[in-house]
Amino acid sequence: MDLAGKGISKRYGGTVACRDAAITVSAGRIRALVGENGAGKSTLAGILAGRITPDSGLFFVGPTPGTPPPNLPLEGGGVAATPPPNLPLGGGGVTATLSPSLLMRGGGVGDPVSIRSPRDARRSGIGLVTQHSELVPRLSLLENLVLGMEPVRSGIVDLAAARAKALRLQAEVGFDLPLDLPPEDVSVVDRQKTAILKLLYQDARCLLLDEPTALLTPSEVADLFSALRRLVATGRSALVVTHRLGEVFSYCDDVTVMRQGETIAHMRVAEVTAEQVAGMMVEGKTEDRRPETVDSGKDDLRSQISDLRGRDREWGIGSGEWGVGEIGEVALELRDVVC
Repeated sequence: MDLAGKGISKRYGGTVACRDAAITVSAGRIRALVGENGAGKSTLAGILAGRITPDSGLFFVGPTPGTPPPNLPLEGGGVAATPPPNLPLGGGGVTATLSPSLLMRGGGVGDPVSIRSPRDARRSGIGLVTQHSELVPRLSLLENLVLGMEPVRSGIVDLAAARAKALRLQAEVGFDLPLDLPPEDVSVVDRQKTAILKLLYQDARCLLLDEPTALLTPSEVADLFSALRRLVATGRSALVVTHRLGEVFSYCDDVTVMRQGETIAHMRVAEVTAEQVAGMMVEGKTEDRRPETVDSGKDDLRSQISDLRGRDREWGIGSGEWGVGEIGEVALELRDVVC
């Protein structure tokens, strides 16, 4: 399912969280939404999921929706801004085309929908997986799946029917979750998969994932994105909010960059470099900057990190195993400084 929005704005008092943001999540593809902390990524995802009410915005869904015409009226009054056509990418030499034609593909305008609550989003086939688990600890994974949508037969919750549907969905996307265990007895990645399966149980066709890999090891990250790839192969779509460019370039098809509440570029991952995307995130080409050290005049107390240990792996500093935007060339220097 395709999902598109334009002219999306949200203000908290004097703080602008989103300003005329635009986004498209296309069926069969994984789009990354990147930007610095505070760029508005989670706010935009929350709006699409109905958890945050926008001040203005237009939303469209459909199996193969098309391009909304420019300058459509917004719910909050006025008209949606048409983005400028050719913004330079940081790193030089490449331009990102921003125009209404990028919002949705096809020849029509899709189906306009109102997203003002999580219920609206669910009815439109949109679901959100948050960074932190929202599963109930004392319930089994199966009970968490059906919570709020329990199948009832003769006045009794029909867990057998729920299990049959859950097993069918697991087979469809290649999951193998222990449905009878509580969340506390399974891995973090299995909790994430349970949250995804819950959305599928609710018939979600567009999945929004907010920083889903923050607590995962590299092998779990690969496992999660493999699952997402299987999901979008069924005609569903996925939007992944992340700041890890290594994951973007390893697993995603498209990328949207946000800066200071605005979506400033929409690109295919294959047509851009990590340096260019990073440059757009920080409004200019990134440079290697090393912090100045303070000499206290006393004997230095130095400590160097020689290795880091993960939950089930080890890696050397500067090995580059975590990819762009991850840990690399880490050095820690402790000094006895009198302030």
